[in-house]
Amino acid sequence: MRKYESIVVFSPELNKGQLSEQISKVKEILTNAGGVQGDIYVEEWGKRKIAYTVKKQTMGYYVCFYYESNNTKINEDLNYNLRINDSILKFQTHFVSDKPAKYRGNMVFVNLAKSNEMIAPDVEGLNIPDLNVNE
Repeated sequence: MRKYESIVVFSPELNKGQLSEQISKVKEILTNAGGVQGDIYVEEWGKRKIAYTVKKQTMGYYVCFYYESNNTKINEDLNYNLRINDSILKFQTHFVSDKPAKYRGNMVFVNLAKSNEMIAPDVEGLNIPDLNVNE
């Protein structure tokens, strides 16, 4: 079972009724494409500024869809239907991995965290040294 998340940016000119209609259309596309196992979770992020102008719009209404599927063609069907919809500014689909991502921060801090020096019942009890390694 593969997990996906699709982030869709809708036009800010849509009212609440039109937006909920568009969200139900996207859910319908996913269920009709076949292979969706379980529920489709929808998370509305709200109206936000887009990094650059898209279709003469600087704002967009962000909605994220989470779903699981065995069908590998589901994203092709979804992309085709989202591409021809005029009320959608941008969209992007990601495969969500079950494995945790590796930490790529300051390795001095990671090595200290693995030692017993970083274990304390509260933040005030931690013995955190200065991490300026450049000196």
